[in-house]
Amino acid sequence: MAMARLVRLNSIDSSAKSLQGILGSLRGISGSPSLILNQSSSSSLSQSLLPRSSHPLAYAAFSRNFSTYRGYDLHDRYRRRTAVNWGVRFVPQQEAYVIERFGKFSKVLEAGLHLLIPFVDRIAYVHSLKEQTIEIPEQPAVTTDNVSIRVNGVLFVKVIDAEKASYGNDNVMIAVTQLAQTVMRSAIGKMPLDKTFMERDTLNANIVEAINDVASQWGLTCRRYEIRDIIPPPAIRESMEMQAEAERKKRAEIIEAEGKRQAVILTSEAAKMDSINRATGEAEAIRIISEALQGKGGQSAASLKVAQDYVQAFNKLAKESTTMLLPANVGDASGMVAQALALYKNLVVDTPAKRTFHETSVPTGSAKIEDEDGSILGAEERPHFSLQSPRKEE
Repeated sequence: MAMARLVRLNSIDSSAKSLQGILGSLRGISGSPSLILNQSSSSSLSQSLLPRSSHPLAYAAFSRNFSTYRGYDLHDRYRRRTAVNWGVRFVPQQEAYVIERFGKFSKVLEAGLHLLIPFVDRIAYVHSLKEQTIEIPEQPAVTTDNVSIRVNGVLFVKVIDAEKASYGNDNVMIAVTQLAQTVMRSAIGKMPLDKTFMERDTLNANIVEAINDVASQWGLTCRRYEIRDIIPPPAIRESMEMQAEAERKKRAEIIEAEGKRQAVILTSEAAKMDSINRATGEAEAIRIISEALQGKGGQSAASLKVAQDYVQAFNKLAKESTTMLLPANVGDASGMVAQALALYKNLVVDTPAKRTFHETSVPTGSAKIEDEDGSILGAEERPHFSLQSPRKEE
């Protein structure tokens, strides 16, 4: 009798353990809809009852894990991973195990060696504490100037509280992805199209701040957010390219005009300096000639110079011009020199110190010239010089 009762108790105990394993498996399956689609209900139930270590549902104490997103389906991020309670567990670096005791949260295991009570403690969740990358898919947004654009980006998040990440939301990665999309559309809707290109850093900072206000309740922190592409409509893109080309032409014309302006300024300054230098040189030459004329033999040297210039002037006219001005007697070279010397002597004699010019009331409006003794010289008596040949009286 006692033996039969003992056998009955053992069968009840084994049935209870099997039922506990099935319930735990069903609880894990309910957290992952994608796995249910991949397996039939009959095969799931049969495989969950088989004690095979290669299958994640072979034991009741399996866990759910958040890992790096590698597919296009956001539900793929919510994966189950076998983490069986063998009593002794080694937690890898940058991972956190969430432990439940009798179905209630107990503690979070960090990296290292830990001792657990089999069939009492259960590893419910496994979280990666590394910084994770989430690709935000392309989505439409409307700016303040009513331009519809398409924007995508990259979100960098990290789990900082494993307990909140396990119980704060059913799937924190899907939640933070949807939140990033909503915040990005809202931030772009507060800016015109031009500022979305120029103030991309400000836009990223605003998105990160808005995400962290909500993600902290889920045990996550947003490290940074980067807008990857801003795609305007084709018509807007074409007009932007035309505007950019016009702006480049404008800058080129401004630079060219500024260069011409600087060239004109430098040329005028160079001409000014050249005129000043020439005038200074001529003044210095005149001063030196004046000093030389006042010295001994200066008058004779000046007479010789004037005679040479007089002869050279006729030489140049004969070479360069078709019209020739000749003196009265071309063959008399000594007469030409004497005439040039007479011109110089008349210029020397007719100086302001010896002749005074003053206006008098003359009917013709000309000026009278007084000689040294005060007598007035007539027009025919004034000294003059002309290159024209005198007319012969008939």
